[in-house]
Amino acid sequence: MAKRSYGTGHLHEKHGSWYGQGRRSDGSQFNRKLGPGGRNGLSKKEAERALRAILADESASIRATARTSVEDLGSRLIVRLEARGRKTSHVRGARSHLRVHIEPYFVRQELAVEQVDETEVARFVAILRRRGLNPKTVHNIVATLHAMFALAVRDKLVVANPVDLSAVPASSNSSRRIRFLTLAELEALLRAEPDPMTDWWPRDRSMWLVAAMTGLRLGELLGLRWCDVDWTAMRLRVSENMVHGESATPKSGKSRSVPMTDRVGRELELHFQRCLDFQADEELVFGRLDGGRQLPAAPLKRFKRALKRAGLASTHVIHDLRHTFGTTCAASGISMRTVQEWMGHADFQTTLIYAAYAPATHEREWIGRAFAEYDTAEGREANGKQSPANSDQEEQRGTAR
Repeated sequence: MAKRSYGTGHLHEKHGSWYGQGRRSDGSQFNRKLGPGGRNGLSKKEAERALRAILADESASIRATARTSVEDLGSRLIVRLEARGRKTSHVRGARSHLRVHIEPYFVRQELAVEQVDETEVARFVAILRRRGLNPKTVHNIVATLHAMFALAVRDKLVVANPVDLSAVPASSNSSRRIRFLTLAELEALLRAEPDPMTDWWPRDRSMWLVAAMTGLRLGELLGLRWCDVDWTAMRLRVSENMVHGESATPKSGKSRSVPMTDRVGRELELHFQRCLDFQADEELVFGRLDGGRQLPAAPLKRFKRALKRAGLASTHVIHDLRHTFGTTCAASGISMRTVQEWMGHADFQTTLIYAAYAPATHEREWIGRAFAEYDTAEGREANGKQSPANSDQEEQRGTAR
């Protein structure tokens, strides 16, 4: 009889009956009678099916006994994300979701992966919302949980994914209120007194101006190199994003270019002259004073101090300079599609947060004509007088009488 492959058991005939040998979930072996053989008994194929059924039952018992913890599943997810080359920011975010939110909850509930159902996920989401987390943050945490259980489904730890992402809508970017610096506030920031505690002010001043007049994100500013400054075409090429001190692609996943105004060009020329030792093409435009990479925390702190010296609201963050660019472009009549391209938004819905600042041609005249009669009646009631048109009509009626 042909030898079966390892792990599939062993089938043999003895004393006119079929027997199957295999291994139980505790590691011990079994030798079980499957049924009579011979002309009136089980055929070999039927005996094979009976043995496979027994082995499947034992395998299910093994899976039920060896429960997988949520921490183990989270570790598997991180390994998979790193193996697939996901961005550092993505992996860091997933690690944070696991450490701060997911693992503490499911460990406290003493739940293995196989025990997590839709009801338990709903309780978890409700707790996240009660903590006052931003809806988008809640959505991102649940997305990490969804990815974990998608991995569990693939590895046959569970039959179906208990996490329904559609039940946790992300916040709508198009409806949220944004903060930005007006052009007057921007000028006040740029005219602020230099920080007496550091030598960063000239470099920071240039970075704040470029941020407000090109819309680059902080990571894109920190990843900008002199080879990305196209003096001839007067454009900035955005091809690198600095995340946690590591180089990555821009957030949208693709490069873009943004036009430079004359003022931005002059400011970068002055800044280039100050960077005497770091003017090579591959040098960072807004690196550290020694030419190395800046981490985001340092310019964030200096920006807060600059706001204070300028007498501006301390609630602003560097990203508000990007909003200054978006709102100013929209208010000048630049199309939303062009703004999307310049700002590097992957989703047009994100760009639409600036649509409320775009001028509306002729709309004021249209609505004025629509409410003209109401406005006249309201004015007559308020002043106790008749409008000239109505006075003429009354005179005509008197003549007719």
